[in-house]
Amino acid sequence: MAFSLYKWFISLFTGKADPERAKRRTLKKMSKMVAANKYGKFYRIKTEEADPELARFFFGIYKVVSPAQTLLQHALQSTQLKLATVNNFLNPRQLDILAQVSPESIDERATNIPPRDLARQIQTEFDTLAGSFDTELKGRINECYNLILTLIKFVSFDFYFFLKKFDSHLRERNFSYNPQFIPVQGRLISDELKDFLELTGTLDPNLDWNSALMALKAFKDTDVVNPKLWNSLLLQLRDIKRSGILEMMIRFIDKNPDWSWVPSVHNEDITGAYLEIIKTEMFDHLKKIITVTQNTQITEYAQAVFGYTNVNNLKNYTDRAGEMYVKKGFPGFRFSQGLNYLSAFLLEEKMEFLGLYDLILVRAQWVTPALSLPLSESVRTLIPYHDRINELDDSLANGGVYSNRLKTAMIKIDRDKNQTKIISANLDTVNGEAKTIINEAIFHLSVLHDGFTDTLEDCRKNDPTVILNWEELNTFSVLPMESQLQSIVTRLTNILQLLRLIVQASDELI
Repeated sequence: MAFSLYKWFISLFTGKADPERAKRRTLKKMSKMVAANKYGKFYRIKTEEADPELARFFFGIYKVVSPAQTLLQHALQSTQLKLATVNNFLNPRQLDILAQVSPESIDERATNIPPRDLARQIQTEFDTLAGSFDTELKGRINECYNLILTLIKFVSFDFYFFLKKFDSHLRERNFSYNPQFIPVQGRLISDELKDFLELTGTLDPNLDWNSALMALKAFKDTDVVNPKLWNSLLLQLRDIKRSGILEMMIRFIDKNPDWSWVPSVHNEDITGAYLEIIKTEMFDHLKKIITVTQNTQITEYAQAVFGYTNVNNLKNYTDRAGEMYVKKGFPGFRFSQGLNYLSAFLLEEKMEFLGLYDLILVRAQWVTPALSLPLSESVRTLIPYHDRINELDDSLANGGVYSNRLKTAMIKIDRDKNQTKIISANLDTVNGEAKTIINEAIFHLSVLHDGFTDTLEDCRKNDPTVILNWEELNTFSVLPMESQLQSIVTRLTNILQLLRLIVQASDELI
């Protein structure tokens, strides 16, 4: 105390102002301003208490926004809210395009249009929709969405917690109860008043709240707040803010006349996110249709080739074994289905190939022997492919070179993210080898298909021009050469369609 008097005495001669004294003078003036304010009843200067009148003001807001608090609990993270907001601004032409690319419309169109043609049509329609979002439309949409965010944040204020300080018997959202509010020490509500002020920063009644409320009604299929009560509340809040009463209360409570605040402002651009949502939903749905179509075709071709669809020739390079990698975000064993079918086909057809090799390429008398060379080369190349497939499969068995690398990396991946590169590299190598085997097999099977098709046509001629001794070959064959060639050509057609479809489907998963 003596030191304070000393500072005051010195200041009389030096002219230096005492900051604390200046603060007290400012607060004293402010107390008079609070008393004279239109809403001065909110705060009791002498006892430094918030008056029940302030609680009644907040209780009135609570009654207006209470429905919205429940309806908009998780709205900030809602994709549907963005969709509803944008759709509220679209013209009939834009809404028509949106309907054309909806999942329901895509399903209907897919019954008559091949999936890839449909994909091109839908891309064109989407580009037209995206191009129709001009600067003016984007601005209106974003302004509306940011108003909605302001409303959501405002109603998220915990009015119940605030009001319970004035009436401990108050129950949440029980508006039939007549609250008995009592004065509360200002220091107990200072932080809440600051939060409240920040949330009211952009609640301007002159902005387009009708569009915002319409979008919210479309989002929740009901009014989230009563529009008339909301507009009346906005006017009341504007009057409160203009009076400056809440700022003065906070400064007086905190004994800080220089306290200031910054309003919570939202400035999000949702049109880009909206178009991305539409595009993703559109093509994901189309992809499902293509996948279903491909799987149906694969099943049909497998049935045609083998007479059944449950083919399990591989032990390690399988869809099931690859699931552990898929769960961690890796591609898994992408070509396991194709390699499995190829392995089964080569195993089943090995004796057939060797039999035809003996008849067509050893015993047959070719007019031009050089014409038989591609067939001969492809048969001899394909025979050991089954062993090559087994080697790849075995490399993933316990103790196999790729098995050891992948399993070790998978054990460490949760604590060492560098293992991701190791896993990706090894899966790429394994899948690359599988794809190479399948593609090389497709090439050689195509050579056989074309070669056997040519010889079948020649066999049916009255005067063959490729092979001269068909009658002699029939004597060596258990079945007539024509039916035997027809059978292998049909099976080759089906396995080629099956393998090509699987490779195409697997590539599209990348």
